[in-house]
Amino acid sequence: MVHLFRVMICLATFGLGLYLYIDKLNEQTAVRFKIPAIEKEIEELSQKNIQLAYQLENFNDPQHLLELAKQPEYSHLKFPFMKEVMVISTEIAKRYESPSEEIGPQDQRSTVKWPVYLGSSKR
Repeated sequence: MVHLFRVMICLATFGLGLYLYIDKLNEQTAVRFKIPAIEKEIEELSQKNIQLAYQLENFNDPQHLLELAKQPEYSHLKFPFMKEVMVISTEIAKRYESPSEEIGPQDQRSTVKWPVYLGSSKR
């Protein structure tokens, strides 16, 4: 009787292990079936990303922006005068790396306390 009980426990353990193994295989197979659909979705998103990048590039084109400036909803915008544009040479911008340093009295073109790196031109 004890041997029969041990054999039943072994068969039950083996059956449970086999069931869990087949269940894991079924989960893996279900995931493998989803992979092509996800790859297709990724490809579509990649194509959409390329299309949006192209549209953004066309929108930021200077010719297009000048055409937009002529439209009535943008009539309040104006080009700045030369006296309103601040130009900082690259050498000055490189000389002052931290914002805590002030521009010295040797350069009176700017009232900025730290260098402006965007739009700086080399002189």
